[in-house]
Amino acid sequence: METSVLFRPVLKLLAAWRAEACHLLERYDDRGRAQAIEAMCGDLESVLAELPDLTLTYEEASAASGWAVGTIKNKVAAGELENVGTAGAGKVRLRDLKLDGAAVLLSLAEADGA
Repeated sequence: METSVLFRPVLKLLAAWRAEACHLLERYDDRGRAQAIEAMCGDLESVLAELPDLTLTYEEASAASGWAVGTIKNKVAAGELENVGTAGAGKVRLRDLKLDGAAVLLSLAEADGA
């Protein structure tokens, strides 16, 4: 089973927590709780980002980053991102994307239909 598939439930959970933080802030102006949730999400994201084998297909990386698949491929071709997959099935490491964790998780969850 692919690593990215194994972590999908965790990514969905983090996206749900982030959505709840946004809800608390926007609906109730509850900054304290929203910031606490964001801080905990950030801590868990940091742990996930340190996992060397958390890989994404180009399509997943596109959803996570907001970059077009072509942009991901161009970054791989330019050596800015390493292809850790195969020539016909490219993959990149999540930690190599160096993106804002909130955007990554929300984009992945939306792409997966969460």
